[in-house]
Amino acid sequence: MELRKTKDEKVKEKGEKGKEEKDEKKKPGFVAKAVLAAGLMLAVVAGCEDRTTINNYNCPDSGTQDAAAEVEQDAVDEEMESDIPEEVADAVEDVEMEADVPEEVTDAVDDEIVEIVEEDINEEEVECVADLTPVTCDSSEPVAEGVMTLYEPLVAGNISFELYDTEEHGGIASAIIDVVDECDNVLTRDKAFEGSTKEMTVEGATYMVTVDTVHLSDDNPWADASVTISCDNMCEVASGVIRQGESLVFDLYRLHLEDLDVTIPGEPAASVNIENLDATVVYDMLRIPKGEHRYFDVYRIRADEITAGYTFGSKWAQFTISTRCED
Repeated sequence: MELRKTKDEKVKEKGEKGKEEKDEKKKPGFVAKAVLAAGLMLAVVAGCEDRTTINNYNCPDSGTQDAAAEVEQDAVDEEMESDIPEEVADAVEDVEMEADVPEEVTDAVDDEIVEIVEEDINEEEVECVADLTPVTCDSSEPVAEGVMTLYEPLVAGNISFELYDTEEHGGIASAIIDVVDECDNVLTRDKAFEGSTKEMTVEGATYMVTVDTVHLSDDNPWADASVTISCDNMCEVASGVIRQGESLVFDLYRLHLEDLDVTIPGEPAASVNIENLDATVVYDMLRIPKGEHRYFDVYRIRADEITAGYTFGSKWAQFTISTRCED
C-alpha cells in the first residue's frame, strides 16, 4: 500500500510539473524569445552582412548564418505557430515574401506595367486629320511674309512653308520649300528660284510663293519670301441636290450624304463621305456647314443649302463641286 501511494504521488508531481512548464511557455518572456527567433529568421532570409540589426537582433557574420538558420527553424517549427501573436506572424510573413522576390523579377513586373499603360495610352490617341481649308481667298495682299530658315517657317493658316534647303544652278540660287499641313505631313516639295513666284496647289487653293532673296549657306541658309492665296479661277464640275443616303457623282468620285448635323441651333452642317465610283470610301465623315466649303484633293465642295426635316426623305442638301480651271 505504501509503495502504491508513492507511485501515485510521483505521477501527480510529474503532471503538475508538466503543467507549470506549459504555463511558463505562455508567459510574455517566452513570446519575446519567439519574436527573437523570428528576428533571427528574418536576418537569415535577408542575407545581411557584417552586423546589422533586424527586430533588435544583431545580424551575425556570414559564417554563423547556417547555425542561426537551424536554431530559428527548430524554434519556429515547435512553438511559433501556436504561441506568437497573429500580427507578429503576419509581419514575419510579409518580410519573408518581400525578401524572397529577386530584384530582377520586380523590375520586370514594373517594366510590364509601364508597357501596358503605354499601350492603353497609344490606343486612346486620336488620329490627326488635317484641315486644309485656306485661311483666306483674298489674293490682294500676302497672308504670310518674312524670312524662312531651316527652323522658322512661314505660316498661312493651317499650312506651313518650310525651307528644306537652298542650292545654286547656273549661277541662279533657289529655295527648296516643303508645304506641310497641321499634322506635320509634307504635302509637296518644290523649288522656287530667286526673284520668281512659284504656284503650289493644295486641295484646290493656289498658294503663290514669291521668293525675293535666297541666301546660300551650308550652316544657315534662308530665303526672304511672301505667300498669297487665290481661290479664283475655279470651274464647276458638278452640282445638285441630294437627299440623305444619295450621292452626287463628280469625275472619278461621288459625294455621299451620310447625315445632317443640327446639334448647333441655326448652324446646320452636312456629314458626307467621299467615295470611289465602286462605293469604297476614300474620305469619311467630312463635315461641311451651310454656306461653307471644304477641300478634297483638287476639288472644292461647297454646301449651298441644307434643309433638315424630321423625316428621312426630308433631309437634303445642295452642293457645288469645283476645281481649278485648266489654262
